[in-house]
Amino acid sequence: PSQQLVLFSSLLPHRFKLSEDGQVHWPSDPELQAFSEKFHIANALLMGAQQAASSVGVPAAAWEVLVKRVVQGSEVNHNQEDPYGSLAPAARGPAQAAVEDLMHELEGWSMELQRHCPEDWNQCSAILVQCLSGPNQKAAQNAFKV
Repeated sequence: PSQQLVLFSSLLPHRFKLSEDGQVHWPSDPELQAFSEKFHIANALLMGAQQAASSVGVPAAAWEVLVKRVVQGSEVNHNQEDPYGSLAPAARGPAQAAVEDLMHELEGWSMELQRHCPEDWNQCSAILVQCLSGPNQKAAQNAFKV
């Protein structure tokens, strides 16, 4: 979180307090701290539940599960890949429950961001999409032809 502190404190300034030295420190808000802890617990359970050594490594495989689950959303679509498919069956239940709890709380944080500063949130989202799309996904700048 310390790497993202500037971003978080600019989007949710009411959740951060300046210290005596004028710096913003992580964490400032008890609810934000609880959410961060919930993330770390879910991530640890996902790392411990990985079925086999992934070519990308256990931390990256756990992150991939989280990203797939976020992208999938809350609606069940049987045509989509199961985001929990890489987890060992014996450890899947607790890991999945922790992730679902995290997703439920994440939705509330997303709404708070959207309500607090919608323009900043839209710009931040656009930048994230550009970063995730990669450099080769830029729109063509060709002139319109008929």
